[in-house]
Amino acid sequence: MNTYIAHANNSNLQSGLFYSCSDGFKKDNDFNAVSEFNFLKDKDTLIYLIPSYLVSSYTFENNKKISSQNNVANFISEIDSNLVNDVSDNEFFLFEKNAYVIDKQKYKELNYALNFLKCNIILLPDYFICHQSGKDRITEFNDKFLFSFSNGTGNSIDRENIDTYLSVIQRSNPNFNPSILLWNSPRAVSNITGVLLFSLIIFIKLISSPEGIILSIITRSKTKYRS
Repeated sequence: MNTYIAHANNSNLQSGLFYSCSDGFKKDNDFNAVSEFNFLKDKDTLIYLIPSYLVSSYTFENNKKISSQNNVANFISEIDSNLVNDVSDNEFFLFEKNAYVIDKQKYKELNYALNFLKCNIILLPDYFICHQSGKDRITEFNDKFLFSFSNGTGNSIDRENIDTYLSVIQRSNPNFNPSILLWNSPRAVSNITGVLLFSLIIFIKLISSPEGIILSIITRSKTKYRS
């Protein structure tokens, strides 16, 4: 069984960089279409990371006493004023204490492309590579800063916007003191101390754990894979 990590790096969600277990997920490789993963077999796993700026994340307590449809309806009623487009233009995912919104057309197109792959697929917002329950964390990865907040929400920010985004967060939360994880060489991040190095192997170990498997299904592809 082989594991690959693909990180989509643009709004069409179908091109970016990928990493392989064959070299310990150290070397990045370009891909320009999901179909390039057609070589993966039934027992292989593709972890497909979506840019978090395309996935709006919220805190939302699921009520286990009512149906999933009613939970979604309650969630939509809470956040519909925040949506930039019609409710029907979005796909909604609820899990435990969080909820996620993604453009339905983008999700549909990506899911259609993934449907032709034979392998097991885990579909996640990219901030999950640094997620740790109850912790604020920032990870530098592929020229983005991935924010994973203690409440389960997250975002991804371009390098040129990092200081502005940090200022906004620190104004709303003066006690914001995240751990910093860097993909390659350490680089300074304004007003933040405590820098650690980051490895994708750590992420793989989390996904492979019982807790990680639960976390990973929040936006798992709904496709039935073709033989």
